[in-house]
Amino acid sequence: MTEMHWGTHLAPMTGAHLALMMGMHLAENLAKLTGAHLALMMGMHLAENLAKLTGRQMAEHSG
Repeated sequence: MTEMHWGTHLAPMTGAHLALMMGMHLAENLAKLTGAHLALMMGMHLAENLAKLTGRQMAEHSG
């Protein structure tokens, strides 16, 4: 009877703990994904601006 009593008390705790752990894990993975996405977007933006700048400089030199 005491084992069942402990089980009923332990189940909600471990459930909450698991949910918390999973949530943190999910948030961590999401941060990595969005971080990578942001880095990619920023890199593309930077490359685009660099291309415009170098293109402008080349146009100035040639013309």
